[in-house]
Amino acid sequence: MSARDRPTSPHLGIYRWQIGNSLSILHRLTGIALAFGLFALCYWLVSLAGGEQSYAEGAKLFASPVGLIGLVGWTFAFLYHLLNGVRHFRGARLDCSDIVHMGLDMGESPVMSLRSPLGRVLGLGSAKDGTAHWWAQRVSAVALIPLTLWFVLSLWTLPALDYATVRAWLSFPLSGFLAVLLVAVSAYHSSLGTTEVIEDYVHSAGMKLLCLLSLQFVHVLVGGAGIFAILRVAFGS
Repeated sequence: MSARDRPTSPHLGIYRWQIGNSLSILHRLTGIALAFGLFALCYWLVSLAGGEQSYAEGAKLFASPVGLIGLVGWTFAFLYHLLNGVRHFRGARLDCSDIVHMGLDMGESPVMSLRSPLGRVLGLGSAKDGTAHWWAQRVSAVALIPLTLWFVLSLWTLPALDYATVRAWLSFPLSGFLAVLLVAVSAYHSSLGTTEVIEDYVHSAGMKLLCLLSLQFVHVLVGGAGIFAILRVAFGS
């Protein structure tokens, strides 16, 4: 395997097993689980927009043993992904020795750049767009924390989760606006994370392109369906 083809993620065929790559692998697995949680959220929204009968069918699915296991698993995935993300973000802070070893360019600007000279030349990060991708992941992750907490707490404080109550709550302008933001940012963050996984672990150029295009299509389709469902409920169609 050439140096250029070498994956940037902890790869079992290259690196010795240790706690660091174990946490990284679990972080990505929980991220994938949260992507499926996004699909479940959009399905729930579509069922709500579809009417009382479709909402009852969706609620029955979530109340089933499989649905409850999924909700418990999603809760664990969210908490782990959040806490490990905070740990990773704190660990990304650089001191002087890091700057020397990474060869960061500080000569052209008084503001330190996180992009190394080699990274600028190759234009590569783990997902081929380097610093911008890194910041997009972090900013979208931070935005998702209050949005997710708002969504969970709002549903938790509703007097009931029947069709009329939930529809009335989502029809409120602020609730609809925040729900649209939640779906949009979740789809964007999920797309960034799953793209990184594909870039790191799929080495065939043709298969990689197919997977990336499929991921983008699925996220646009699912996110668009969720946002359309929210708007349909909000405008009373």
